[in-house]
Amino acid sequence: MLRVESGKLTLLDYFDAEVTGLTAFTVSFAKNTTSFTTMTTPTVTEVGTTGIYALLLDEGTTIAAGNQTESVLYLIQHVGMPPKIIKIEIYDAPDVNVKEVNDVVIIGDGSATPFNVA
Repeated sequence: MLRVESGKLTLLDYFDAEVTGLTAFTVSFAKNTTSFTTMTTPTVTEVGTTGIYALLLDEGTTIAAGNQTESVLYLIQHVGMPPKIIKIEIYDAPDVNVKEVNDVVIIGDGSATPFNVA
């Protein structure tokens, strides 16, 4: 399963349609719910002429406030193939603080754990 940082809108995930030359897919996603929301303008592109397609994950990838991770299901449909499901996990990336003190790089994630010295 692909892990996607919350708010990232440029990643692709792949599925095998087992059919070449398809266009105009209907894509919906479900996140923290039992119902699907139809994507406004899904971008699905075939990789060469392989029957493998790439879905641009540009909707449904922002995590709800207070959550650290969420699962998202993408339902991809086309009359020329059986429905396909892609499952991803979105996660809230921790804030990372980098400080330099006396030529020593100190990295911390904002938690209560001590800083790591690199």
